Amino acid sequence: MRHTLIISLSLLLFSSPLSGQSQANEDCYLFVSGDIGEDKSVVDQIVRPLIASFVSPIKEVPVSGLNQSELNSSCYYDVSINMVEDTLNLSISGQRTPARFNGFSKSGRSFPENVRHSILRVLHNELNNAAKAEICGKYTEILVDECPQTQNLLLVFNKYADRDLEKLMKEPRSKLVAGFVSLIERMTSVNFIGISEIDFENDFHHNLTRTMDKNGSNSSLVLTTEWDFQEQESSMWKGFVSMTLSIESYSFKDGGLIKIDSYAVAPQRIPVRKWGDSNSFKKKHLQRIARKVTQKWSDAEMKNFIQTNN
Repeated sequence: MRHTLIISLSLLLFSSPLSGQSQANEDCYLFVSGDIGEDKSVVDQIVRPLIASFVSPIKEVPVSGLNQSELNSSCYYDVSINMVEDTLNLSISGQRTPARFNGFSKSGRSFPENVRHSILRVLHNELNNAAKAEICGKYTEILVDECPQTQNLLLVFNKYADRDLEKLMKEPRSKLVAGFVSLIERMTSVNFIGISEIDFENDFHHNLTRTMDKNGSNSSLVLTTEWDFQEQESSMWKGFVSMTLSIESYSFKDGGLIKIDSYAVAPQRIPVRKWGDSNSFKKKHLQRIARKVTQKWSDAEMKNFIQTNN
């Protein structure tokens, strides 16, 4: 009889949670607060499934709300967000959660990617190694500082304000892109995402951040081309067309977008036998000079420049 009583007490102790601790499979509430206005629902939609996936299930708060007594005895996560200029600050704390869970993170990404970035950084920092590996397996391209990276490279052209000039550069830019793709295809650590355009005159840093987030890129090369037609008649030529190409590299590091390096391709010039002023004349020779730029740059230097972005 005595042995039976001891066994019964032992089973009771091991099957019941200790006071002040939450059961490992208990669903928890989620509270989102901060200076986020109408974006609160968007934040909730991002944070809720991530916590549910990596920490514990989340349940809805009753429509009637919770009184203080119910709150004190409940498992819940409290996520607080505020913006300081272009930086999002996110903190998360937990009460009676299955695992001790408190953290803080900053992100300079664009909304709503900054929310996802911040919560993932907290999760990666707070959870065990198995969870870290799973998070990196699913969100490597977002956690550029925490997880091993493949360089997802986006080529971005500095857009001309003049629409006519933009039209002229469409085909010449394709020649430049072909030159970069030819290099990148031989670089196993770099994945070419695509091309985009951006206006330098209108909040460049913010627009580049949004463009990279939208395209799933963690690094970019921003290309600026300058060209000129010089009518200079000689016994053999009617003039020259010249082009310069300057490049700035950017990457997501330390929670935001930073400039890594800059590179300038040596200016190139080619002669023109027959002069003209039509758009077709300009397009033809701009394609010629763009092709020459890609032929004359140093492949070794360009590869090294691209890889320093990672």
